[in-house]
Amino acid sequence: MFLFTRQATPMGSPREVMAYATEITDVVNSKVDTTTTLWQNLFGAPVGTLLWNTLVRSRAQLGATMMTIMADDDVQRQMERGLEFASDKIATEDFLARFVFGHPEEPPGVGYVAEAVAAVAAADRMADAMAWGPQIAQKVGEIGGTTPSFWTSAYGTVGQIMWMTVYPSLEALDEAQDRLQSSEEYMTEVAKGMDLFVPGSGQRSSAMRVH
Repeated sequence: MFLFTRQATPMGSPREVMAYATEITDVVNSKVDTTTTLWQNLFGAPVGTLLWNTLVRSRAQLGATMMTIMADDDVQRQMERGLEFASDKIATEDFLARFVFGHPEEPPGVGYVAEAVAAVAAADRMADAMAWGPQIAQKVGEIGGTTPSFWTSAYGTVGQIMWMTVYPSLEALDEAQDRLQSSEEYMTEVAKGMDLFVPGSGQRSSAMRVH
């Protein structure tokens, strides 16, 4: 299983941008049998960043979906309309992550919050990082109450691995983080993985599903 993400930072009126983003999401979902969800960045990315996420079984399914979308006149008209919100300073980027561990289910509801933690494994410690990833995810679930899914980068930054945790609200995220940060057991487990990654490569971000 793979998670396809398109990330963009549109320019212009926030209300007009969101109306457009919602419309193109609906148009795409009406044309294909996959479900695309729209998320708005909260923290950890440029202000105004939007993300479209789609779960697919394989690269082949994603490729077929892309071909259908690119050949559809309605979608193309929406994409052309979106050029008015484009920025020549911040690029639109596509990412593909491969599922490794956890329980990715149906897309979470509108208002849910996803927190992502990513880091690049050291070239000579990739196997160790891949083994440690599910272990720390399980520990987060035991202590924080929600188990992250664990992913690796299929396209994008080579060697990057990611944990994604979905919460029903920001309040639930706060409660989980309070439990984790006050847990000596969790901190000990985190320390075990510190030398597995390229220094300074860690990133944390959060986004809320808006459509």
